[in-house]
Amino acid sequence: MKHNLPLVLLTLMLFLVGHSVYAETRYVDDTLILRVSSSPSSESDLVTTIRSGDKVTIGDQQGSYIQVTTDTGAKGWVSARYLVAEKPAVIKLKELESFEKEAKAMLDENIRLKAENARLTQELDNKNLTLSDLQQQWDEQSQKLNAANERLQVFEREDQLLKVLIKENETFKKQIDDIQQILGYPPALATNAPTGAFGVPAGAFPRYEFSVPVTFEDWKALFQYIWSVLRAFPIWWYVLCVCLIVAGILIGRFWVERRIRNQYSGVKIWS
Repeated sequence: MKHNLPLVLLTLMLFLVGHSVYAETRYVDDTLILRVSSSPSSESDLVTTIRSGDKVTIGDQQGSYIQVTTDTGAKGWVSARYLVAEKPAVIKLKELESFEKEAKAMLDENIRLKAENARLTQELDNKNLTLSDLQQQWDEQSQKLNAANERLQVFEREDQLLKVLIKENETFKKQIDDIQQILGYPPALATNAPTGAFGVPAGAFPRYEFSVPVTFEDWKALFQYIWSVLRAFPIWWYVLCVCLIVAGILIGRFWVERRIRNQYSGVKIWS
């Protein structure tokens, strides 16, 4: 048993090596077309042909021939010297061309994405600018609205004050009417009545029978008549009368002083 152990180990190693060789992949070298024969001989029948760069799975090897299985499933024998472990130049060239196409496509996609990014950035800037303008307009409208609200509050306060003044005015008028009624004054004359001489409304003077006042009622009627006459004249008439009286006083004083000076040789004897 001990003498058979090396033989068993050698057989196991050969089996493992043969199995790994059978599963190994090889490539056809730069030869354009390679003949696949039915047996390990150049005189055998043609099974198929493989081209440079085709991938095959290798099997048993006999001499310079090795058994291969193509991607299509065809099996045959080819010369082992035309099979290489590394990828041949034609495959590398195809891979390089494919990589170049992919790189070009990626470059074009990168350029397109950059252009799209620039467009989106411009749109974002425009939207930000529009948003800034809208925010500024909103602030301006808010300021105008606040100012309008402040003016409205002022108007409301003034309106309330005006209502209070109107109410007080009505109360004051009522009190005046009550006082006039107590004193027996005639009612106020209409301001839109037709006017006569000196701006006095026509028919403003009440009828009064002139007679010597004897009783209290006579004196009262006389005072009421005088008061109604005084109220009938407009205010400018009284102002004119006052101005004329003041002017008459000044002119009379100047005339008297001048006569005295002329009489006493220009000496002023009173002030």
